[in-house]
Amino acid sequence: MNIEEMARTLLTLDAGDEAALRSVAAIEDATFAAYASDYVEAMTRPGCKGCHGG
Repeated sequence: MNIEEMARTLLTLDAGDEAALRSVAAIEDATFAAYASDYVEAMTRPGCKGCHGG
């Protein structure tokens, strides 16, 4: 479930709210995808011991 689907379960939205939610949800989803991608890349680099030296 993404941020847009979660909001729809809690809120009654009009047309303006729908447009704002779609815009914010797209940004939130893209931000999370970028973070997850960067995290996976960092954890799979050869010699990486993780952020805490583990």
